[in-house]
Amino acid sequence: YVDFTMLKMGGDFSFVNDEMLNAFIGINHYTYASIEGNDQSFRAYRPTFDAHLGLAVNYNNKVKVSLQGLALSKMTAEYRTSASGATTADTLPVRYALSLNVEYVHNRALSFFINLDNIAAQRFFYWANYPSRRFSAMVGLTYTLPTKKH
Repeated sequence: YVDFTMLKMGGDFSFVNDEMLNAFIGINHYTYASIEGNDQSFRAYRPTFDAHLGLAVNYNNKVKVSLQGLALSKMTAEYRTSASGATTADTLPVRYALSLNVEYVHNRALSFFINLDNIAAQRFFYWANYPSRRFSAMVGLTYTLPTKKH
């Protein structure tokens, strides 16, 4: 296991228009102070920054559409390749992901949705050897069980 100290500074800016339109953009910057651990054979991939932006539209509380984007900076990981302590560095290029969510609300109890995640099928790592899924899709419905009012 690896133990490290990280400082994350970030900010987000949102624009909301009568709850129908919601746009946002944000960025986070990461600074790493110390890295220690029991297993010194690898160092985690460490992004310098990530940026995200999105747009959500709520049309008459019936159709809700959300489009979100994410970009991760270049990341480098160092691996110990021998018992003598020699290391090898591996660098991942800038990565991005795009997601789309669509929901149709039939009534208060029933809605249908489709979620498409990582549409561009980019493979990226938040941490060493923990990859994201390439492309995933989920189709479903949400049903709320009615309750009796006393």
